Amino acid sequence: MRSLKSVSFDSLKSSNDVKDKDYWHEPYILISNNKLLEEINAPSLEDFYKITINNNDSLSEVIFPELTTVHKNLDVQNNGSLSKIHMPKLETTGDKVYNQNSFYLNSNQTLNDINFESLLKVYTSLTVQNNQQLDLNDFPCKLFVLENDGLDCTFGDINVSNNLDDTYCFQDPSLIPPIDIQTVAAFNISSDQAQTATNITSYTKMKSRGIVWSTSANPTIDDVNDFSSENGSLNGPYDSYMYNLQPNTTYYFRAYGEDCNGVFYGNELEFITLP
Repeated sequence: MRSLKSVSFDSLKSSNDVKDKDYWHEPYILISNNKLLEEINAPSLEDFYKITINNNDSLSEVIFPELTTVHKNLDVQNNGSLSKIHMPKLETTGDKVYNQNSFYLNSNQTLNDINFESLLKVYTSLTVQNNQQLDLNDFPCKLFVLENDGLDCTFGDINVSNNLDDTYCFQDPSLIPPIDIQTVAAFNISSDQAQTATNITSYTKMKSRGIVWSTSANPTIDDVNDFSSENGSLNGPYDSYMYNLQPNTTYYFRAYGEDCNGVFYGNELEFITLP
């Protein structure tokens, strides 16, 4: 459109707004080849499936203040006057479609002001090339490019070249937060069973999780003398039951989570069953 100068998605919040419609295919924001377009604003947009902004000669700024997730890929390229991209709450790109370049900034010759301060995970690959005024040190150090974060801990591809400064601090394994597994004291204790609750906070996703218990300290899921109960996968809170217990007996228990790096255990607790 030759006369379009501004685009604003005032009320759009999510690609889920159209996902349940009969005509749903792949939700896609495509803004391309608008000669006079100067700015794009999406003040309420929180997540979207795919966003492409390219070949807009007069575009100077892109501001998505509430955007947290782009599920397939974010592609911004060949916008000759673009100087500002602000997506301060964007945390993830490519979480629904692995094996795709999910973050792509290319050939935006005047781009020098970016805000991706919350960006934590880019799946599969990240490309930042040919942005002659862009300093990659403006990307957060806590950013990681991953193949996926549950079944495979392999780092993804980083393609960086021909920017103002191609050095960067992200993709540093020492900055991966430790896994935190917190279990509460046993409750609903009887002579033959008990219950507990656990919360897992982790950078990676658990392939399996649960509780392990024994009459000996430091129970593990690999010890044939110990007992365990698997309680699904992923992170967050879950409840567990310990069963087939003996009356008036001391039991030691702790939660576990298994990701692509191995098995991790939480704090150990103990209780005594009723007579």
